Amino acid sequence: MKTVVEGSTEGASAHAKATAYYHLAKLADTQGDLRKARMLIEKAVSEAPAHEDAKSMREALKGR
Repeated sequence: MKTVVEGSTEGASAHAKATAYYHLAKLADTQGDLRKARMLIEKAVSEAPAHEDAKSMREALKGR
């Protein structure tokens, strides 16, 4: 993914990246790859700490 350059309209926002990582984490979890799901959800929260879905999933994965 491209990073956002200040003043530019190109690239993905942090929230968009976090959403992409979140969906990839959901897919990995569905496929039974817990390690990958945890790694991806950490990336999602790192990109956008306020991403509620990612934070919720991270908490859910901690218990497994």
